[in-house]
Amino acid sequence: MTVRKGLALAVVVVAPVLAGCTQTSQSPSADRPAWPQVGEFFDAHGPVALPTRLPQGLAEAQPVTLDGQPAVTFAVPDEPLVTVCSGDLPRCRSALGTSREVRSGRADGLAFVVALGGREDPGAEPTLSAAGRSFWADVALTTSRPSWARAVDDH
Repeated sequence: MTVRKGLALAVVVVAPVLAGCTQTSQSPSADRPAWPQVGEFFDAHGPVALPTRLPQGLAEAQPVTLDGQPAVTFAVPDEPLVTVCSGDLPRCRSALGTSREVRSGRADGLAFVVALGGREDPGAEPTLSAAGRSFWADVALTTSRPSWARAVDDH
C-alpha cells in the first residue's frame, strides 16, 4: 500500500475485510460503476457516511480506518485525494492531521468530515477544481449503502 502524505499518521488498510476482493475481476465500468470493497467495508463497520453518487472520473475508492474511525478515500485524476471519515469527528480530524477540511455535517445522524489529502508536492496546498469543489460541497451523504458500493453481481 502506498501511504499518501496527509493521511500517513493513522491510515490502516482494512486487509482482513478485503481478503480476496480485487479490482481485477470486479472493476467498475463506465456503465456499471461498482466498488464492492467499499460495500464489504460498509458491512463490516456498520454505519459509514458515503456519497450517494460518485465524482466524475473516479479512479479509485479505497476504504481505510483513521484512528479506528471508518473512512473512504476517493481518487480522481488531476485532483487531490478526498477522504470522508465518519464517527468520532475529533478522532477523524486528529488522524487527518493537516488535511484541509472541505465540509462536515451529519448523514442520517452520523457525524462526518470531508477533507483533502494531497498527492501534490509535500509543500503544496491541495486544491480541488471548480467541478470537484461543487461536487463535494453539494453531494448528499448517506449511511444507507449506495448502489455504487454493491457487488457487481448485485446490480
